[in-house]
Amino acid sequence: MSKEDERLVLKFIQDLKWVLESPSLLSNSFFPSDTINLNLHSELFVRLRNYFLPKCETLDFSFNEILSFILDRSTNRLGKYYEFLLEFLFIKFPEIDLIQKGLPLREDHSKTIGEFDFILFDRMQNKILHLEVAVKFYLKLYKENLPKSYIGPSFNDRLDKKMSKLLKQTRLSELEPAKTLLKSVVLEWHLNNSKHLIKKVEQTSTSHKDIQNNKIQLGHNFQAQLLEELSIQKVALIQGRLFYPYLEDKMYPESLNPEHNKSFFITFNQLSTQRKFLRKFLILPRLDWLSLPSSLLWSQAYNFRSLEKLLSQQMQKFNTSIYVLSKDFNSKVQCFFVLPDSIPPLL
Repeated sequence: MSKEDERLVLKFIQDLKWVLESPSLLSNSFFPSDTINLNLHSELFVRLRNYFLPKCETLDFSFNEILSFILDRSTNRLGKYYEFLLEFLFIKFPEIDLIQKGLPLREDHSKTIGEFDFILFDRMQNKILHLEVAVKFYLKLYKENLPKSYIGPSFNDRLDKKMSKLLKQTRLSELEPAKTLLKSVVLEWHLNNSKHLIKKVEQTSTSHKDIQNNKIQLGHNFQAQLLEELSIQKVALIQGRLFYPYLEDKMYPESLNPEHNKSFFITFNQLSTQRKFLRKFLILPRLDWLSLPSSLLWSQAYNFRSLEKLLSQQMQKFNTSIYVLSKDFNSKVQCFFVLPDSIPPLL
């Protein structure tokens, strides 16, 4: 395996760790009682962390398998990459069956009216799960303590709109076309599982066949129940980071999780406030916004003058915020956004 391939795999593992350790952006109170907010304290998430975090710490993965997974799913979109990370966890977690991902819901077999991010089967809870996911970064540009005050880095997205969309997506399974589609998809998955189990019984010694046949009978019972009524648990997961005005109190609405990842933003004119505290800077593309960068990347970091010059050039070309990482004299790493001066905060 080449050095570059190894770097890709190690970054993927670090990003898996970030997913497993990052809190939800939203509080449980935001969601209806029939929807689980998947956060660090959720039963399923605890199981995922207990299984995978030791593997991430010890790199107990097949590097070739991860590399193949990455190369088969190339993307330059952070949201899609985030879904790939979750897909890998669900594929490798023995207590979860990944039934479908990115399942489109169409009306009259033509118009797409929604998409299911993940349909899962939780073996421990014996439940079908519909999971909607998102990873988001927002800046609190307005003083009002409301979700609509949080704006995306490109200034074309708002947290309140994302929250509404996430709620709408979690309720897709309530639509009549969705019920028909999901019943068909889950039944197909179940039949495929049953065929695999029957084949396994045929290859099993006589002493174990009674046990296996009991499992098959349970499967038939599940199938009969499925044809009558399909019960689906709604689940939502939204992770990321929220950025607040530099040196101001981080006030946020009750619909946000108090434990959410937080940092700060500054305008270009405020950049000098960072000069006396910090020594190294990185500007990273979106796909590198999750876990912290490797030591190799830090060896290519900018000093303050180089950063200032580069930011000035970029902001003359593009009216957008820029994501920066800094490492201070104590090797403490911080992430923050630098905004063009033409976008005044706290409007």
